[in-house]
Amino acid sequence: MKVWQGGRFFAFLLILLILFPRSSSARVYVEITSAQISKIPIAVPLFEGSGPLHLELSRILAKDLLLHGYFEVLGETTEIRDREAWKGLAADYLVLGRLYQQVEKIRLELRAFDLTADEMILGRAYTGRASEARYMVHRFTYQLVKAITGEEGIALSRIFMVVKRGAIKEAFSVDFDGFNLLQETFDAGIVVSPRVSPSGRYLVYTSYKKGRPWLYLKDLTTSKTRVLSSRPGLNIAPAWHPRGDRLVATLSFQGNPDLYLLDLRGRIIRRLTAGPGANVSATFSPDGQQLAFVSDRSGTPQIYILELGSGRIRRLTYKGSYNTSPSWSPRGDRLAYAGLVEGRFQIFTIDPRGGDPVMVTSLGSNETPVWSPDGRQIAFVSNRSGRRALWVIMANGSSPRLLFSPTGEVYDPCWSGNVY
Repeated sequence: MKVWQGGRFFAFLLILLILFPRSSSARVYVEITSAQISKIPIAVPLFEGSGPLHLELSRILAKDLLLHGYFEVLGETTEIRDREAWKGLAADYLVLGRLYQQVEKIRLELRAFDLTADEMILGRAYTGRASEARYMVHRFTYQLVKAITGEEGIALSRIFMVVKRGAIKEAFSVDFDGFNLLQETFDAGIVVSPRVSPSGRYLVYTSYKKGRPWLYLKDLTTSKTRVLSSRPGLNIAPAWHPRGDRLVATLSFQGNPDLYLLDLRGRIIRRLTAGPGANVSATFSPDGQQLAFVSDRSGTPQIYILELGSGRIRRLTYKGSYNTSPSWSPRGDRLAYAGLVEGRFQIFTIDPRGGDPVMVTSLGSNETPVWSPDGRQIAFVSNRSGRRALWVIMANGSSPRLLFSPTGEVYDPCWSGNVY
């Protein structure tokens, strides 16, 4: 079975051991936006096997589950594998693993049990190179989260971003856990606003490698890049339509910076705004019916909603003198954005129908929020640790954590779907 990751192909054999469908629907433990979170207790004792790798893989699985924000992981340092024992220790689920070291490959067997129902809910075996072991665990985590909660989680997603080193800005990506750093552009200049398509196949971005801000489209399966828009003036701030067959960008070839809907050949399908003021930083609603964007038509940057069917535009934000970088939750119920507060940017969320915004950060300056594919978390750039790094919080502002702090500074993150 071939698995595509970030345009790089690698293969390992995925063997289905056994999968018992649950006789009842997944239990409801959490509403992640609530103030109190009742987490799912799951035991992940040390995997069986020889050598250090089996111990590392059990820790990776435990971290994968913790990064979802709604699991309480038990037994990370123990070798207790008896199901009855874990029932007595208040675990609802148990994962057992065994690693077999072969000549050039490894075989990882993983089984998950519902201790309350006393049944195995998931079993998988993976064969491949040792370098693929982390991805094997991510793959299992994705299936496990779906089996327990009925939702896809985030384990097969990646976060794209710009990393600045000296005067050079290039696009990079990392797995959802902050590992497996890949450089995506090699322009040796300034790259901004990398945005990955819903399918994960394409990366669109603005580059100044020719001296002007042109839009480029990279096929991550072939690494081939072509110019998408090189019109006079600005070609910036792309945003994908949920279907992935078109995108919005800000173009200024007619004078004013306005939003245009483009196909994947760069042809204009439709002009969406015609002033007043600059119109930038678009983000689609999950159903593709609406578009949030930033405009200074009122005198200061504020967030507006465009109804694509009728063309009607309404102002969304009224609090604060500078609001920017909107990101629409995949659940459709909230918009995240950055607002200027006492000289620093903070992250807010707001109902797209209107109402009072909720500030979910307070330390340092925090910019360019983006939602996780399950709509439960927000990634953003913050300088709270002393330099610009990638941080993640739950949607209600809880559990802030540093995800990625490279050599250099981070800008413009974008969180992909579960497509890698």
